[in-house]
Amino acid sequence: MDGLPFILARAGDDTVRLIKSGRGRRGVYFTAREQMSRQIIQAMVRHCDGDGRLASRVLGVSYSTVKAFNRGADRVPAAR
Repeated sequence: MDGLPFILARAGDDTVRLIKSGRGRRGVYFTAREQMSRQIIQAMVRHCDGDGRLASRVLGVSYSTVKAFNRGADRVPAAR
């Protein structure tokens, strides 16, 4: 995994297995983009004290996008 960018090196185990197998339906780029988007959205929701609507306005994405990417997120206490 030495040749992969830093963010892919920190990807979840499922993503790493998908990349190594070469069987990703959408390819490495789309998988990495989805993982990064999820991390950014979840971080912004935490920063906004769990307010998904505020996070969507700050990020310039729809509230439904924030809900979709934040679904199943670990419920981490908001940043203070």
